[in-house]
Amino acid sequence: MIDEKNEHPSPILLLLVIMSSAQFIFTLDTTFMNVSITTLVKDLNTTVSGVQGAITFYALVMAAFMIAGAKVGDIIGRKRAFVIGLIVYGIGSLITGLAPNLPVLILGWSVLEGLGAALVMPAMISLVISNFEPGVDRMRAYAVIPAAAAIGAAAGPIIGGFLTSYLSWRLGFLMEVLVVIFILFMRGRIKDAPLESGMRPKFDYAGLVLSVAGLGILVYGIILANTYGFFKCRVPFTIAGKQVLAIGDISPTILFVIVGLVIIGLFVLWEILWHRRGKSTLISPELLKNMAVVCGISTNMFQYFLMAGAIFSLSLFAQIVLGYDAFTAGLTILPLSISVFLVAAAGARLAKRFYPKRIIQVGFIVMLVGTALLGLGMGKNISGADFIPSLLVLGAGLGLVASQLNNIQQSSVEPEQTSETSGLNYTFQNLGTSLGTAIAGALIITILITTSPSLIQQSTVLTPDQQASVEQYMNDRAQKASSESLDSFLQGQPPEVAQEVESISVSAQRKALGAEIILLSILAAFGFLATLGLPKRKIEETAALDNVA
Repeated sequence: MIDEKNEHPSPILLLLVIMSSAQFIFTLDTTFMNVSITTLVKDLNTTVSGVQGAITFYALVMAAFMIAGAKVGDIIGRKRAFVIGLIVYGIGSLITGLAPNLPVLILGWSVLEGLGAALVMPAMISLVISNFEPGVDRMRAYAVIPAAAAIGAAAGPIIGGFLTSYLSWRLGFLMEVLVVIFILFMRGRIKDAPLESGMRPKFDYAGLVLSVAGLGILVYGIILANTYGFFKCRVPFTIAGKQVLAIGDISPTILFVIVGLVIIGLFVLWEILWHRRGKSTLISPELLKNMAVVCGISTNMFQYFLMAGAIFSLSLFAQIVLGYDAFTAGLTILPLSISVFLVAAAGARLAKRFYPKRIIQVGFIVMLVGTALLGLGMGKNISGADFIPSLLVLGAGLGLVASQLNNIQQSSVEPEQTSETSGLNYTFQNLGTSLGTAIAGALIITILITTSPSLIQQSTVLTPDQQASVEQYMNDRAQKASSESLDSFLQGQPPEVAQEVESISVSAQRKALGAEIILLSILAAFGFLATLGLPKRKIEETAALDNVA
């Protein structure tokens, strides 16, 4: 039996370190492995698609089980769910770090780590309420913990690139085990967050099946867009080795998203019906009527949509256009992490003077400006250092939003609803991350196909036959997501032709990445509309509401 006895309150800084450490390693995993794929293929004797499948499945498990994980915390206790989730996550990290093959890696990373994170993350926000006093202390916790998430996502390529290039990717997971051991050792310093009613709700198994199926299928469909496209298949879609959809057919993304949304609709109807009968539900339908919650989770989704798309795009630019290795590409993103942390840590003090809603809105606008500057820089920047100003601006915007958003949401619900609210919030966070990466990838390919022909036709070096050949190559490479390198295509070509084609390729990639990230900022601008529904009150009013609750 896990000891759940409450002990004396601990220093604020130590509690922040404990909880931020957990948040950091969970989001670190979402980007850590992206720069290590080729090494994993060799070490585990598998394929690129196999490793990408494991990465996909990790995001899938977290998104699908986050709401269920929140309800488990309500049933068995928030601190107990936090501790059990950490143990499951730590075991998964150990298995992953020692994995001899891909199936074992999927078990440890995708399944166990994903389930562990789904238990810990919703419970952690409830524990903030019981461990930090209303006002500045709680505001700081609500700011620093989400900032740790953003830093983890941005630091993933740096840490993954360094370990993969100079040591071993396995050390990343083994170090996570040490972090888990540290948090478990310090767990006695965390006070539990008991339900105010003192009653343990029953588990809604039908809701579990519908929510996991709906969210899982929805997120899987979104992730498929990276490979197959959003509207039409770029490559054949197969199931169990049998082709189901051919090139040019409707994309499986559309089909999976429709099915996922239908099942989610059934889930909502089931929850409403079950709630009316006085039964325990997986999530209270009342939360869906709370504008602070609905607008808060929507704002969070667009925030992570923008951040994930920006990190994905800049990583590609650094490796493909600038020719950086995994570690150097990761270092390019470092200013973003620094900016997010510093601004988020200072954000709690701003809430004394300004409405948190206004801080979020200003932060969102700053985010959009930073992303647009990032996109414009991809047309002319010649080194990673050139991106520092735009990354600092983007990070400042992310930090401002992160410093206020959780506090606004959690202060607008009853204490017994904090876990459910957190589960919803993290679910939409995962949706935003998946959408950002998927849409970024799809836009890059679409723009690349559109811009390459005009650049090729403008060439005075290539003959008409060579232009046609290069255009066909560029189109096939994008449409089929081919891994064929440019060097192999240019073998045997005269030096002037090879140089011209390389120049065209880099120009097309610059235009595609720059235009894509600007389009992402335009799409994310719709998220600003969600901020309009957030409640307008200052920190003193928030603290008063927390005390009443």
